[in-house]
Amino acid sequence: MHELRFSHLVVFCMLFCANCSRKTAVSSESPPVVDAGAARTSSASSDASDASVSPVSAWTDAPIVDRLRENCAFDPRKLSDAQKEELFGNRFGATELTCLGSGFDQSCVYDPCFETDERTCKAGCLNDCTSCDDTCVSSCFACKANCGDDACRNACAPTCASCKQTCVANQDGCRSGKCGQAYADCRKKLGSDWKTQNCEAVCAQYTPCKNACYDKMMADKSGSFDGPACDGKCKAPLKTSCDLALCPGRYSMGMDMK
Repeated sequence: MHELRFSHLVVFCMLFCANCSRKTAVSSESPPVVDAGAARTSSASSDASDASVSPVSAWTDAPIVDRLRENCAFDPRKLSDAQKEELFGNRFGATELTCLGSGFDQSCVYDPCFETDERTCKAGCLNDCTSCDDTCVSSCFACKANCGDDACRNACAPTCASCKQTCVANQDGCRSGKCGQAYADCRKKLGSDWKTQNCEAVCAQYTPCKNACYDKMMADKSGSFDGPACDGKCKAPLKTSCDLALCPGRYSMGMDMK
């Protein structure tokens, strides 16, 4: 019996030592060496590859010119969302090639100059751009109609692309330059008139009346709230040409005139 136990013990020790040897052998192996230079080269190649597929941002970019070769009236807004993602990198890049661009701005406060700027000046810029774009398309079709082969017809597209890009660039200049100056002039006149007509003193009479009228209507549970009626009631006795919507107060959305 003792011999049997002894033999078992010997076998156990042999297995234990063999296992230790394997662990030592594995841990003594050197980790794989990473070539930092090769890694940097690989990373640079990847970055260069990504940069080579930059999204479209102008009519004169090659993918857009190719579309104009197929159709002078190509409208990027009519592409599917998937096509826009592929071409522009997002679904909204197509609008940057149109006269509408990023659309009209918004103001969180009442600003008569801003309202006029959006309604007249920038609307005029948009109309001019649209007319310009229509001319580019018509000229492109006329160009192709006078051609006798595909080489000639394809050559019409770059000219059309340049024409359209000029329309968009001119509108950007119109909105930021012409309209920006018109807005600045309007604000300057508005501030001057505000002081000349002593509108701050007029507001001191108008605002308490308006607040009281609005408070009374707000407390009326019948739901018959009529803000313009309050405004007219409080303005009538003052006989002023001041824009009282600019007066500060609890119920005012006017900009700060100070």
